[in-house]
Amino acid sequence: MHDVFGITITFPDREQTFGNVFMDYNGTLARGGELLHGIKAKLRLLSSHVNLFVLTADTFGTARKELADLAIKVLIVSNGAEKAELIRTLGKGSAIAIGNGKNDVEMFQEAQLSIGIMGPEGIAPKLIVVSNIVVPSIAHALDLLLEPRGIVATLRD
Repeated sequence: MHDVFGITITFPDREQTFGNVFMDYNGTLARGGELLHGIKAKLRLLSSHVNLFVLTADTFGTARKELADLAIKVLIVSNGAEKAELIRTLGKGSAIAIGNGKNDVEMFQEAQLSIGIMGPEGIAPKLIVVSNIVVPSIAHALDLLLEPRGIVATLRD
């Protein structure tokens, strides 16, 4: 359920409210540096509930431009350790991580909920192992956050 601010999820062993979503850019939100079709509207809706962060090496140099009209903080990083450190310092125990690459493993290990994306670039096998949920696309991941009862259904015993 959505609170005034945050996403509250009732897990089998606890209820938790999340205020921060950390996402990879290329391979997760974008392909070839361009934001995937239909994602902007979902990000706009989600940004009214949580703080959104994009952690990216920005391989194509387009992330800030592509996300400029959204309430998203774009942070340039050079490796997975930097992503993990940002979750520790900015996430403050209420972090959801979304990604697809090997450099997202450490970020997923720091997050309280992690969603792996099997997008157009695939997903790194090491990331699957540390994911709480794996979905076929970023659209599916964002839909789960917009309607979190699907997360509850997936993770229940």
